[in-house]
Amino acid sequence: MEAIFEKMLKTTLSNLRQLEGKGYITYKVIYGKEEHGSLVVGIPKSKRSSALNLPMGTMREYVMPWITDMQPGDLVEIPFGKYPAENVRSNACAWASGKWGSGTYTSTINRKSAVVELYRYPLEELQERTS
Repeated sequence: MEAIFEKMLKTTLSNLRQLEGKGYITYKVIYGKEEHGSLVVGIPKSKRSSALNLPMGTMREYVMPWITDMQPGDLVEIPFGKYPAENVRSNACAWASGKWGSGTYTSTINRKSAVVELYRYPLEELQERTS
């Protein structure tokens, strides 16, 4: 069986070289530790995972006590403490967008005070912005 495979591989590589030489294809064949062809093969990107590797919902659970009772005109400061500021901000903004709608709040990261600031626009200001 091994001899048949070697012969097939040799024939296939010969055919591929001819097609590549004529400019029809670019190829890469990897067999064991041998590589044939000029195609550059990249390493597949792994699925992006949270750098924190926290259980699902941990960040949301951390952020919610500060933002659930916000009224128009309120400003809250969410300490980011042991979590990356961007993660705290992202979770707060995702919830705010879903609950109040896009453009109804603004957020900033205040690194000096180690807080994420979330400001919900007053209704009058929202009406001015949309008219």
